[in-house]
Amino acid sequence: MKSKLIFSPLVLGLFLFASIPIVGCSESKTANGTGSNAGETELATIQVAYDNKPLSGGVARLWIMTNDSLELEKQDSIGADGSVAIDTKDSSVHMLEASKLVDGENVSVMQWLDYKKALPESVVASKTEELKGRIISDGKGVANADIRILDVTVTTDDDGYFTFKGLPSGVHYGFVRTSDSTKSFQLQTGAEVKANTADISDVNFTLVENFEKWNRRQTILGKTFGNGSWFICTDQLEGGNSTSSGDLGTKSIIVSDSSAYDGNSFHVSFKIDEEFEGAYGTAGFNLGDDYNNHSSFALFDLSVIDAFTFYAKGEGTIYLQLTVFGDLQNKRFLSVPIELTESWTKYSVTADDFRNNNEDFLEKDLHAVNSVNFVAARGEVDLYLDNIRFEGISPAVWPNLGFNY
Repeated sequence: MKSKLIFSPLVLGLFLFASIPIVGCSESKTANGTGSNAGETELATIQVAYDNKPLSGGVARLWIMTNDSLELEKQDSIGADGSVAIDTKDSSVHMLEASKLVDGENVSVMQWLDYKKALPESVVASKTEELKGRIISDGKGVANADIRILDVTVTTDDDGYFTFKGLPSGVHYGFVRTSDSTKSFQLQTGAEVKANTADISDVNFTLVENFEKWNRRQTILGKTFGNGSWFICTDQLEGGNSTSSGDLGTKSIIVSDSSAYDGNSFHVSFKIDEEFEGAYGTAGFNLGDDYNNHSSFALFDLSVIDAFTFYAKGEGTIYLQLTVFGDLQNKRFLSVPIELTESWTKYSVTADDFRNNNEDFLEKDLHAVNSVNFVAARGEVDLYLDNIRFEGISPAVWPNLGFNY
């Protein structure tokens, strides 16, 4: 089959690198508590606390995500013991929001809930935060544009800037009305304005990570729903001697100087042990939990995206790798090689091109993706990454793409 895999601006070509091993160094996460499964009972409770005390008398709201909004399904008072009653007979994904005025200050918490899995036993509220951002179109600020988070709508000023106050801490879905549609964006409380700039002239995309509010573990997707987390590892797990410049706890992982693309960027170096068969170094992220130990969704359907895009620069050769869940065993698929340059370049890979370039890549493989990895397999590699996105899919759709086998 003729090669069509597009790594703009790389030359097209089929390249199979059979010696790269199956990389299996992702870290699993477990749920907080055991809770109740929807298949066993229709009722469950979650305890809401603040400052080690029940958030009694507060307000609890359950939201359902749609393509162009968050819809309020239910609102109720938090019990005297801090409990919130959850009716799990509806198996869809919900978001729990709980809030209260405590000693003159608003405190709140939000938590995505998968009714098909064990619910958390408890959640902990914190002081509400401010969210500042900007709406642009073709590089210019959009005045008088409406943007909605939860049930609050604010309007941009003459330069496109906006401010929300009193939001639960974390990553929110913001909805912006345009002339012919509504677009959704991931926006973070406490982040700089550039991290919350929504370009309504851009294609629909789900932001995986921009490294602007890096917590050394979770991706932006993981902060919202899915528990997705980063990992760095080498063939030392299999007896090789390849090395990396550090782990996710080292300060050098995130750079904010002139070498960064825009604000903060991710940086890691690998020195590959070429005498070891199947040598590798990898930096990647899980979309959800571990295959075999999952409290939330482990797999996500990426067949709906138009392209996987990212900015990169550096030295050496890397490969993009997808890990997927197959009928008989987990499988990994490599891209064509990417020769890094000293200049920042945007690379794009389409889902159709993955299928066309791998003879053993089945139609259903993109329906069950667990992780995306940037793999170094030879020589020395110095890699910078930024603005990793799934293009062609609204982030409001993301919570509904996860599942387990």
